[in-house]
Amino acid sequence: MGLASPAHAQTATKILDNGPDAEKKVLVIIGDGFTANDMDDYHQYVQDKVLGGVFTQDEYFRENQSAFNIYRVDLTSPQSGVSIRRYSEGCGTRETTDDVVDTACNASSSPACYTRDTALDFVYTACWGRCWVEGTANTSATLKAILDELVPKRDLEVRVLNVLTGESGGCGGGGRLTVPIGASWYVLAHEMGHMVSNLYDEYIAGAYKTTPYPKGPVNAKNCSTSLSRTEVAWSDFLTPDIALPTTWDSVTMDPDETVGEFEGCATYGKGIYRPVHDCRMKGNTNQFCPVCRDTLKKTLTGFTDVAGDFSFYASYPGAACKATGTAAVSYTSAAHLTNPAATPATVLCPTRRVQENGRFTNHLIGQAFVVDQHPTEDVCCQLFARTPAGNVAMGANVCSTGSSGAYQRLFLDFPKVHMNYTFAHFALTCSIPAASNGKASSVITYRFGQQYY
Repeated sequence: MGLASPAHAQTATKILDNGPDAEKKVLVIIGDGFTANDMDDYHQYVQDKVLGGVFTQDEYFRENQSAFNIYRVDLTSPQSGVSIRRYSEGCGTRETTDDVVDTACNASSSPACYTRDTALDFVYTACWGRCWVEGTANTSATLKAILDELVPKRDLEVRVLNVLTGESGGCGGGGRLTVPIGASWYVLAHEMGHMVSNLYDEYIAGAYKTTPYPKGPVNAKNCSTSLSRTEVAWSDFLTPDIALPTTWDSVTMDPDETVGEFEGCATYGKGIYRPVHDCRMKGNTNQFCPVCRDTLKKTLTGFTDVAGDFSFYASYPGAACKATGTAAVSYTSAAHLTNPAATPATVLCPTRRVQENGRFTNHLIGQAFVVDQHPTEDVCCQLFARTPAGNVAMGANVCSTGSSGAYQRLFLDFPKVHMNYTFAHFALTCSIPAASNGKASSVITYRFGQQYY
């Protein structure tokens, strides 16, 4: 195929807006192999795995989501599913240069392979040694032409392939990543580590378990061939008095927080070391380790929101909230609002909307500091904006976890509430469970931040 034609309908929708594109890392998501009838599946993947997965359940990206603006590009293909190619020899090591295509494979084979007519001509290979996916001679030029038109200012690209066989895998680095639609959000988060900060893989490939690292000295980010306590790239993060190299001990060590030098990194098993036993860059499902988080932080410095980005940023006591209906709440001498009653309560917590250079703020974030003492029910809070005419913009409903007398902080900043009507008001609503065994749940403090852009 040539460059994208009008037959391949293409639109861009901003699905996460944290400020002007010039001040943020702009991430664009684009799919291949999705017909018009497949678009709901593509949209659901983006919602569940990108917004609801990486940017909600990964601790680092959740805390730093304000560094990103995200666009979803809808691109329709003539046929459903990308092409699949298999290799009968050489697939599995990146050093292999004589891979042999399995020409006997067809749509009836198990696993299957076939050719599809798609907008970007991506080809899924299921081959780790070939980064799971490849394109044709037209793929790069077509992709660039589409994105140059729709999202000209972009820093990061996520390509989602409609692989009909349900296979997974993924490949990322240098500001780009590609995953099949069967990939979990864990895989996507791992590849984000490659894409955003070029983090190394920390796992050991099966073929390299006993292979010494062959590429010369390395001592950067999250892989090192140095065993020097003072010279290793993450020397500032080493757990005090930890042995180098480090042997994993499940009794005394935390798999993604205890920092030492564990042998095996960059897919090789010998002579190269990683910071922790099992970071997300090794096993996908654990959180990023302190060393990887620091590397990501350096990449995103200057892009996340800070207090100075807000026209208004203030905290209020929980006692400023008011119960709805006939709920019988109480106010403490510490200016907390509690619910000592035997029934749940809903409270509304107001703020004033401010002007900046004659313009009303139009984006809202918040935090709620709450105590949840109910064993089975949670304190849940949600930002909203509402006009006298009834136009409503709601934020995410965020709930506490567990039960304790200690406060929990609920982050109400993802996504931001957007309201352009000047006569709308901003507020917070919280549901508070009934008292349990004489212990009452409460709202201690709440905070609002307002922006205009």
